[in-house]
Amino acid sequence: MKSYSDCEISPMIMKINNLRSSHENNRHTFEELVTQHEHRLKNTMTPDQLSSFITLIQEYRDIFSNDPGLIKGYEHKIELSQEVPPFKIPAYPLKPQQIPKAQAIIQKWLNLGIIRRSASCHVSPLVFVEKKNGDLRPCLDGRHINKYIKPQFECPRRQEEILAMCQDVGAISILDMSSSFLQVELSRDSCKYVAFNFLGKIYEFTRVPFGLKTSLSALLRTLDNLIPEDFGSNIGAYVDDIGIFSKSIADHLLHLRALFQRCRELGVHLNLEKCNFMKEELPMLGLIISKSGLRIDEDKVAAISQFPTPINIHVLSQNPSGENKLSRPEAIVNAMSSAFQMLMKIDKLQDRDPDIKEIKDNIDQYPQYRIKKGILFQNKNYRESWKIVIPPDNIFQLIKLIHEYYLHVGIHKTFRLMSEKFTCPRLRFKVLQVVQGCHTCQINKPGKTIILKVSTINSQRSVETVYVDYLGPYPASSLGYKYILVFVNSFSRLVRLYPTKNANSREAIRSLKKFVNELGTPRRILSDNGTHFRTSTWTNAAADLGITAHFTAVRRPQQNLAERVNNEVVKHIRICTGTAQQKWFSHLQDIQNNMNYTYNSTIGMTPCEAHFNRPPPRPWEILPICGGSTEPKTMEDRIKEVKANIARYERKVVSKGPIPKANYGFRIDDLVLVKAKYM
Repeated sequence: MKSYSDCEISPMIMKINNLRSSHENNRHTFEELVTQHEHRLKNTMTPDQLSSFITLIQEYRDIFSNDPGLIKGYEHKIELSQEVPPFKIPAYPLKPQQIPKAQAIIQKWLNLGIIRRSASCHVSPLVFVEKKNGDLRPCLDGRHINKYIKPQFECPRRQEEILAMCQDVGAISILDMSSSFLQVELSRDSCKYVAFNFLGKIYEFTRVPFGLKTSLSALLRTLDNLIPEDFGSNIGAYVDDIGIFSKSIADHLLHLRALFQRCRELGVHLNLEKCNFMKEELPMLGLIISKSGLRIDEDKVAAISQFPTPINIHVLSQNPSGENKLSRPEAIVNAMSSAFQMLMKIDKLQDRDPDIKEIKDNIDQYPQYRIKKGILFQNKNYRESWKIVIPPDNIFQLIKLIHEYYLHVGIHKTFRLMSEKFTCPRLRFKVLQVVQGCHTCQINKPGKTIILKVSTINSQRSVETVYVDYLGPYPASSLGYKYILVFVNSFSRLVRLYPTKNANSREAIRSLKKFVNELGTPRRILSDNGTHFRTSTWTNAAADLGITAHFTAVRRPQQNLAERVNNEVVKHIRICTGTAQQKWFSHLQDIQNNMNYTYNSTIGMTPCEAHFNRPPPRPWEILPICGGSTEPKTMEDRIKEVKANIARYERKVVSKGPIPKANYGFRIDDLVLVKAKYM
């Protein structure tokens, strides 16, 4: 640490005094701040209401101060788990231009009695964090002393409890405490444990500093008596932010007066400059609170929404496991990570294959091939898109990885996924070999699919007819969910899965409203004859939304498309969870995306394409594209294509007829799936 001679101290003291006077000149006076609030509120309040508000602020001007107060009725004591040996952590260096500002803060704290000179042998460093406006915010780095302090488990109220007060509000205010932690008195015996070193001198806090393990608990204890009991449903404190939510301005002034009186009695000081009175909308707890309700604060999610999309393989290599890493099972994440590692060096893998290397060296002699960024593409009949040529030695590994990543879909779907971007001789046969040899598929899927002649309601466009059914119960999740309510769009086959805590009409109505908000209002909704759907509560709620409730024929649940989707959901849950079935809820979003992003043979495309008229996201989108982009289809063209594909599929099913069940003979040592509750 740099030392200062006597000749340097005098000019530095003059500089501190100049800095302090300059800072005080820039600080707004109480009258100026009141005038600012008055000017801002004159367009939102009547003259009488504004006059009452200004009079209220003037009456309680003693509680508004930039300097922290001293809250009465509580003295915080630091309790230790063991004896603390002497220690002295080196101080953090300051920039030369920061030293005068830091000294001004220390001198101010001395004058207010927040700190005092100390002879403590437990010295922690003080950290000065620079604010956006250039000021410094000092905090104690208490990581070492925290090891010896007993934890205290007071915590703020749940955010949901605070936000519940924001419903049907007519006036909102958020008040800010002045240096909230420094308003809490520290017991005399505890001061020696929060000493710090500044420019060679030892000081200790007489108030609770920010940075201790128990700082938050101390502040919450002091605020126990701050909220008036009569207005506990209108006033809520989250750490040092105090929110007042009232249905009218008259009630709001009453709530403010009660809170101001309690602040005066306890000695709490508020920062008038940072207080927001009677605004139409205010940010709090990551949300924007307004008279019309709650919405996400875009500034809080800007880092996520503006995160750049990877544009090349080198950028992607920094996070090779890519999409949905947090929700994917570990084995599937590892599978796609391996696939990315293979695709990032696909050009080198092609060069190792002698046949592909021959084509690349003589590309002019092969009009069906092109090279883009060192990667060989093929277009067999000039009507398909250009696809990356995969060497035969690597094709089985890539098929296996994509098959696992998309939750072990069947042969036809795996082939469709592969043929979107890749090509290889006898690709379908190789997909058949991989999928039929998959052990996970053998133990979790039936050997034969029985196709029945079942009539369904023909829809002319998306969100016209929706099928719904309950699935469960499953082991209760950490949030108490036991059931899945399955919605299927009859036209696009788009699936929505909503977890519910019970299988009743109330939960079904709540999920139906979510579906309407996400995808629109259907004309009709079809369910089975379960008691949760055969109630007037369900039919009346659907009618209120403009939806007609229909039911399948008795003992014919196969007419409900959701029944068929249930089989797929059950299969995916078995694959994702294995024996840990209590984790089913964490995989639900992945299962929904998987069903909407993979090929559906009935509509001849993915449900995402049929419903939203856009291709589903793929992990290989960052790979180079060869050839020009095709003209996108309009929604009307997409609807015509879906209608034609559905009609073609139905003719195909009718011509084939139902496939009878086969009788299989079992031999010793054959693996069989046993359905039993107890073994």
